[in-house]
Amino acid sequence: MLIFGLPIALWTLLCLMPAGPANAETLQVAVIELEGFCMRDLHGKWVGLMPDLVRELGKELHFQPNFTLVADGRYGAYDEKNDTWSGLIGEVYHNRADFAAALLTITALREKHVDFSYEFMDTGLTVVVRRPRWKNQVSRSITFFLGVFDAGVWCASFVIFALTGFFLFLNDRYNPREFRARQAEHSARDTSVSHALLAQMNDFSLFGSLYYTISTGCFQGYRRSPKSLVGRCLSAFWWLFVCAFAASYTAAFLCALVASRGGLERQFGIEDIPELNPVGTDAFKGATPVWFPNSNTHRFFKNSQDPVMQMFYRQYMAGLNKNSKLANVNTVEALLELVKTDDRYFAVMESTMADFYSRYSGCEVIAAATLISDNSYAFAFPLGSKKLRDVNKVLLTLRESGFINKMYRKYFLMDHGPCWQSVPPAETVAMSLAGEEMARMFRSSLPLTLHSFSGPVLFYFASLLLSAAAALADVYIFTRYERYKQGNQPLQNTAEQPERAEQLPEPEASFGALRFSDDQQQLSP
Repeated sequence: MLIFGLPIALWTLLCLMPAGPANAETLQVAVIELEGFCMRDLHGKWVGLMPDLVRELGKELHFQPNFTLVADGRYGAYDEKNDTWSGLIGEVYHNRADFAAALLTITALREKHVDFSYEFMDTGLTVVVRRPRWKNQVSRSITFFLGVFDAGVWCASFVIFALTGFFLFLNDRYNPREFRARQAEHSARDTSVSHALLAQMNDFSLFGSLYYTISTGCFQGYRRSPKSLVGRCLSAFWWLFVCAFAASYTAAFLCALVASRGGLERQFGIEDIPELNPVGTDAFKGATPVWFPNSNTHRFFKNSQDPVMQMFYRQYMAGLNKNSKLANVNTVEALLELVKTDDRYFAVMESTMADFYSRYSGCEVIAAATLISDNSYAFAFPLGSKKLRDVNKVLLTLRESGFINKMYRKYFLMDHGPCWQSVPPAETVAMSLAGEEMARMFRSSLPLTLHSFSGPVLFYFASLLLSAAAALADVYIFTRYERYKQGNQPLQNTAEQPERAEQLPEPEASFGALRFSDDQQQLSP
């Protein structure tokens, strides 16, 4: 009896045990292949967010999922004439699948034909655009550096340069203090009076004065410098003007470089569009939105009363009339390929897909703006399905426990995307917008006009008055000194002094005369 009773007891125990995967019910689960959400690995196994979530439901509800790929690759489009559905909704509606596990948004039209589970993930509509690329539209001419200042500034600067050289020439010829100081300097180096006077004239001839004005800013500039008070005042005020000119030119030249910088081929907004009025969406007016035709997104834009959404719908219909190929964009790959190849188009898709493809598309697309954020994803079941209640309980448990968020981070937020280490797209667009705004501001301030540069010009002409006062001081000091000298020393025989007009030879009217003072020591007395 013991031998026959043991097998019976074991059989009874096995019958009382809960059903395992081997004898679990098999459910047909309709899916759509979408990278990150539902895809096959190298061994043909279904992996992704949806398969993991469905398998977890199977563990709790004791069923074995059999994933079947929808034939047309669509989520669901309603045919009003035939009262039929295509895509995932059609598989459930026609009872070819026990339920559909995909990124299905809940809408009133779909709820009339299928039952939805509790939401397992929140989503919204996001604008996806091609990452802005730099277009170098700069074509600087050979006279680009002259465009920093307008003609008035250049003319005023040249006039000031010429006046400085001319006044230094007059100072050397007619200021007795300058003449006497330079004569003493040359006489100390040359015993010949005629050679000393000739070198003195050539030091600050008209050309020599202009050369001194140009070269004194160099480390190896003109060797001579004015000795009188008025000459030194002219030199000091001239170089104060030069410093202001150089600083203004440097700043304006940098502004010109920034103002002529290359720009982004298209700059889309990065703010939430519902908070903007239609006027605030100018960046989207020149482009055509694209989404899946006859989809839930299409019906949303068609029925929306929001002015911005109506603008998008009109742009889409206008683009559809111009390009009939938009009606054949039925997959995410085709949608993104259109956006990548032409910046005149931007895609409108769910935010979860936008997050994924903005990270894993080779940094070619970015999520630029959020349209709405009040949609949710759920599983679709046939009307009156008995499994819906149990699935809802498990979905709530998985969502509250954080299992769904964990799976989402596993496939979408892990630190292995090619764009992970790059600057976030929103910050990239924001920085480029700031740079373009700065360039626009600089363009409005260029070229620098004479009115803007009037400060240094007026300062220089005011300094001429001070130089005139210094000239009077030079004459007064020289006169008082000569009177004092004549009052304390006996008069010399002026007949022995050669007349200045007779002794001074005619200077050579060329820049070659500038080298005369350097070679004067080679002349024989």
